Amino acid sequence: MHVLLAQSGRLAGIFVALRLLVGSALHALAYLLGKDFKSARDEVGAVLDVALHPGRLVFSRDLNGNTADEPISIVRPLRPTTASQLRQVFEGVVGIASTSGASTEPTVSAIESGPTDEDAAYLDSGSPGLLRRIFVRPGFLLFAALTVFSVIATRALWFGDGVLQGGALLPAPLGAGDLWESYTQAWHNVMTGSSTPSSPYLLVVFAASAVLLGKAPLAVSVLLLLSIPLAGWSAYFVLRGVIKTRAIRIWAGIAYGLLPAVTGAISSGRLGTAIAAVSIPFAIRSFVRITSPGGTTRRAAATALLMSVVIAAAPGLWLLAVVFALIVVISFLYVGLLFAIAYYGDKRADAGRSIIANPYIYTLSLAVYCTSWTFYGSVGRAATSGIGFLPIYLGPTLMAALWWYVLLKMVRISKAHRITSIADFIASRYGKSHLLG
Repeated sequence: MHVLLAQSGRLAGIFVALRLLVGSALHALAYLLGKDFKSARDEVGAVLDVALHPGRLVFSRDLNGNTADEPISIVRPLRPTTASQLRQVFEGVVGIASTSGASTEPTVSAIESGPTDEDAAYLDSGSPGLLRRIFVRPGFLLFAALTVFSVIATRALWFGDGVLQGGALLPAPLGAGDLWESYTQAWHNVMTGSSTPSSPYLLVVFAASAVLLGKAPLAVSVLLLLSIPLAGWSAYFVLRGVIKTRAIRIWAGIAYGLLPAVTGAISSGRLGTAIAAVSIPFAIRSFVRITSPGGTTRRAAATALLMSVVIAAAPGLWLLAVVFALIVVISFLYVGLLFAIAYYGDKRADAGRSIIANPYIYTLSLAVYCTSWTFYGSVGRAATSGIGFLPIYLGPTLMAALWWYVLLKMVRISKAHRITSIADFIASRYGKSHLLG
C-alpha cells in the first residue's frame, strides 16, 4: 500500500488511496468471515500504518520525485488489470463459501488458479465450507424452525390483509430520523397531546432501523416477529457453557422461545417485552462471567450495556434486578464473613489462644442447638402428639449429666489405640474393620 501510494500521481493518488482503503476493508471482512484472523489483522494494520505515519509517505513521494529517472506511468503495465482484480475478488468470495480460511492445512478450491496436481484438483479440501458449517449448526436449525413457526403463527399478516398494529404497539414513523425526533421531543402530538417521555427502548428500535437503511416500520416488524426465534436462539447460545448435552439446550431454547410472555408479546404488540426477552439471557450470561475469576472491566461494561437494554425495554425489571443484585451482594458478604471468622479462628489456634477453647463458646453452642431443636422440632411434635414429645429430651438430659465421663473414656481409648478421627474410633470398636473405617 505504501509503495502504490508513493508511486501514484497527485490527483490519481486520491483515487488510489480510496480504492486501497475500500479493498482492504473488504479483504478484512472476507478474512473475518473465513476465520483467518491473522490476515484480517494484517490488512487493518497496513491501513493504520499508512494513516498514522503520513510523514513517511510524504518523504517517499519527495524522494521518488527527486531521484526517479522515468515517469510514474512506466509502472502502469506492472499493475494488475481491472479484470484480474475482479476475478480475484470473485475467487475470494467463492473460496470463503467453499473452504475454511481458518484451516492450517493446504486446501484446493474448484476455481483455484496456479499449478496443482491433476488428481488433487478434484479432491475434497477436507474443510467444510463456511455456508455449510453455518447451515448445519443446531443453533441455526433451531432459529430456522422457530422462524417458520413464527411465520405460520402470524400468517394472516403475510397472506391476508392484516397489518402489524393494535394492543400496545403504536404506528411506527416512516424513517429512523422521525423515530429519533419522537424520542427527543418533550411534547407528543398523540390525540390531545402528552408530555409523557418516550419509551427508552425507542433507542434500540432506532439502532435497528439505522441498520435497515432507515426503515423504521421494517425494524419494528423484524424485532417483533423475530422475537420468538431470537429468544430461543439466545437461550441456546447462553447455555453452551452450562449444559453440555446439545439436545437439552435445544429443548431449553424451544421452551424459552415459546414462553407465554414471548408469544404474548406479539399478540399484544409489546415491543419492549420482545426486546427484553432476547436480551435477558445475554445479560445473565455476562453477569455470571464478570463474577468469575476471569472477570474484566470490558465484561463489566458489556454487562452494564446489556442491563441498560433490558431495563430500557422493560422498565419494571429494574426492581427485580436491584433485588437480585442485593441478594448476590449479601450472599457474598455472608460467605466472606464466614471465611473471615474461620481465618481468625485458625490464627488464634496457631498462637495457642483458640477461641473455641472457651466455656462461654461451649455453653452458647449448646444453647443454639437446644434452641434450634426446640423451635423446629419440639413445637411441631407437641402440636401433633401432645406429651409424647417429652421423651425426646431424655438423650440430651442424660448427655448433660454424663458427658464428662463419656468424653474421658473416649480420650483414653483414643490415646491407647492412637486414634485420630471418628471413623477410626468407630472401626476400632468393631475389630478395626476397614469396611466401617
